[in-house]
Amino acid sequence: MAKYQILLPDDIDEIEWLIEAKGCFRLDVEIETEIYEFNFYDSVRLIQTMNDGLACNTYFFEQNLVVLPMVNIVNMRAFIEQIIDTVEINSFVVNKK
Repeated sequence: MAKYQILLPDDIDEIEWLIEAKGCFRLDVEIETEIYEFNFYDSVRLIQTMNDGLACNTYFFEQNLVVLPMVNIVNMRAFIEQIIDTVEINSFVVNKK
């Protein structure tokens, strides 16, 4: 298994309920020496965001998009653990910051 660290904000315990209610969250994950910024959405929030984007543009794009049944720490961690040692990790872009 590749070494990784989820870079959570210090106040995650206080805001986790808000993340779940909002239905989306950007999360940085350090995998080996690279940092990936994953954009997690639940399906309801993704549709709302897509429709808002399409109302302003002729396209919708979200880099490193991941759709989960519910956006919470447990599901985000499970996704990372499932994908980290697969070839699918190569389809995600490394953060260039």
